[in-house]
Amino acid sequence: MNIVFFHRLDLVHLYAPVSKILEANYNIKHVAFSKNEVTILNRDYNIHDNIINLSELRDYYLMNPDKISYSISDLDTFIRKYTDNRFNYSSSIILDRTYVNYKISDINSISLSYYQTWSDVFNKFNPDLFFHEPPAIFCTHLASMFCVKNQAKFLTQIHVIGKDIYQWLFLEGDSAFPTEIKLNENLLNLPDLGASDFQKKFFEEDNVLLGNISINQSTKKKFKVWNFSKRLASLSINHLISYFKGKPSFKTSEHIEKFVESNKSDYFTDLENLYGRIFQKFISEPIEGENYYFFPLHLEPEAVVLYYADGWYTGQVKLVENIAMQLPPNVFLYVKDHPHGGNYRNVRDYKALAKIPNVKLIDPQYSGKSLIKKSKGVITINGTAGFEALLLNKHVICFGNAFYSEFKGVNKIKHVRDLAKVLYDIESVDESKIDLIELNYYLNSLHPGFVSYFANRHNILKIDSKENPELVASGINKLIFKIKESKSNEIS
Repeated sequence: MNIVFFHRLDLVHLYAPVSKILEANYNIKHVAFSKNEVTILNRDYNIHDNIINLSELRDYYLMNPDKISYSISDLDTFIRKYTDNRFNYSSSIILDRTYVNYKISDINSISLSYYQTWSDVFNKFNPDLFFHEPPAIFCTHLASMFCVKNQAKFLTQIHVIGKDIYQWLFLEGDSAFPTEIKLNENLLNLPDLGASDFQKKFFEEDNVLLGNISINQSTKKKFKVWNFSKRLASLSINHLISYFKGKPSFKTSEHIEKFVESNKSDYFTDLENLYGRIFQKFISEPIEGENYYFFPLHLEPEAVVLYYADGWYTGQVKLVENIAMQLPPNVFLYVKDHPHGGNYRNVRDYKALAKIPNVKLIDPQYSGKSLIKKSKGVITINGTAGFEALLLNKHVICFGNAFYSEFKGVNKIKHVRDLAKVLYDIESVDESKIDLIELNYYLNSLHPGFVSYFANRHNILKIDSKENPELVASGINKLIFKIKESKSNEIS
């Protein structure tokens, strides 16, 4: 079996040691995003063979477009075919935030370079399993399509609610397909892991998924004038430095590498956001006995609101307005921003939400689980709060693709205008029950270990660098065993 690990940024420190454990039993290949990851593989993990530098190959085709065998029309056909018409070329590139500052001619050149590059990679490595983060930009979205074409699995490991603090499961492709949950439906003699007890314990506890890495961004400020003055001084100095440095110019080949530098906001936008967060009050407190649905805002732009949701719900403020327009009378929508987000969202979003009469903006630090327990249910694109609501016997309505979106008790909405009918249909139904058999499939899909290797979290949280790769590698081995067992059951 051929296994390909796509190393980018901190993921190299997860995938490299995991690959060293697996190499005794499988053919391991490495795609390094850039020279930086190649250096780390060589220097820190003594990995020198079967490595392709993706950026280097991409840049070769950017410099030698005559070597590319395809046209934009070919690429469009490829995308439509291998996403089952969920995407075409236009939608896939528009969802890529790293393309935002480039002309369409440059975007076409970059995209064709990636197309040829991934074609070369898959022809050389022929993967059965391909590991990376969720497809959140065109480059990785394209890799997920090549996996479909080559009957390989594009696998992402995400942290989910489990019995231990760090447990994860596999999602496949660009649609959050729950690979192992689906395999468990077809396996014989699946152990009973106590779904009923798990649900009961979850109800009684007030734990928060990855609550230990939340960023404290409470909107309740003390010493407002002093706080504002300090941050204004820092903001002004930073913008002055940027002004005298001049606007940097970037090559098309640096659209990902220099994305953050090329998308700094202007001074007056930053000033408006700073003033708004400190001096203007947008938040409300939950009112005991009030009827409401809970909508958790997603971090954006991320895969969950881009490719996992087919690109239709990237404007969350407008989505909230559309939801609010369809609520029954005397029912509110409580909206809470993501607790891990920090001050990333433009304050104008909060102003717009606060103007909707039946919407209440709740402090991000307020317990989402407490909100769910007292709510009529959760309306979400595809967030974990939807699964929490299932465990708490609440109604769940989701617009995008999630690992739980096909579970019984989940109302999957194909178009936002269909929401009203669902809301009125469930108005007289007190609660929704999770299917314990499906919950057992889920529990049998969980693996221990820490996989959120972003923003240096593994070091900040002091994750054991020897034990953790063993745990993650064990999870991959278990998946491979189930894949083989499932194929054997199909044949028999």
